[in-house]
Amino acid sequence: MPGFDNHGGPGGPGGGPQGGPGGQQRGGFGGPQGGPGGQQHGGFGGPGGGQQHHDPAPKQEHHDPAPAPKPEPAPAPAPAPQPLPPLDVRGISASSDPREANNAICRAWQDVYAHYKGMNHPGEPEQRQLADRAREAIAALETLAMAMPDSHLECVLLYENCDEITDAVNGSYHYEKDPDRDHWSTKFMPMNARLEDNWDNKAEYHKDFLREDYYKLHPEQSAVLSELEGRAAEISAELGDLKDEKRSHGFFDFSGKKEVKERMKPVKEELANVQGQMNAIRRDADGYIKERLRDIGSSWARLDY
Repeated sequence: MPGFDNHGGPGGPGGGPQGGPGGQQRGGFGGPQGGPGGQQHGGFGGPGGGQQHHDPAPKQEHHDPAPAPKPEPAPAPAPAPQPLPPLDVRGISASSDPREANNAICRAWQDVYAHYKGMNHPGEPEQRQLADRAREAIAALETLAMAMPDSHLECVLLYENCDEITDAVNGSYHYEKDPDRDHWSTKFMPMNARLEDNWDNKAEYHKDFLREDYYKLHPEQSAVLSELEGRAAEISAELGDLKDEKRSHGFFDFSGKKEVKERMKPVKEELANVQGQMNAIRRDADGYIKERLRDIGSSWARLDY
């Protein structure tokens, strides 16, 4: 019948060899030619019937996801700092004997420095501790020197001890371990932790007084030195005039500049000779200072690294 919806029965009058107009067949056995406009959902329709149903596309193969990468192991924690012993200067005060105070400070510093040198791969924190201990020792030595400004020989010794401590610390190194390899590398003192190094200048101030003492003991050398210093000043002035004359020649006046240069040679040689004689006398004065430092070194501690 028109409009009949057949859902699988064997078919009555509308299910015969030719389906009714507009009929919809859902599973019955239709005739050889489906009705016009009919839609077939699984039956076996005729060649001109409704829409054919095709098998679904083959399923895609299922692949397991790639395993997640393993997390990198956390770096080993930095070793805990190894504390250095304090600078033991107990018993030292402003009223202490300068020699005994110097010796106690030097002993305390040497204990700290020896402890650092004996550490197993000290790191940067330990090296910075070393610099702090050094500053304490230097401050104590400088306080002694400032308390006796007229004791020039002792002040030279104290400032030289400060210089030795400074050189030892600034030249020290610490260790850093490569995280990728079992390897230790050495690192020098960081620039922002280095000690100020001006002790030579402070020692020179007092050495000048000791040189004067030497010249008083050796007046003949003092007289010769004064004469040589005067002659060196004259030669230097003459050499300065020749340099001005050379500069006055034009850039392309090669012959004129060469002539002046030849006249400068003997003047330079004489100046070098005079300066050599002056330096020899000054070395004698410095040798006198060193000898006096050795004399008091038997009772005053002197650092030497």
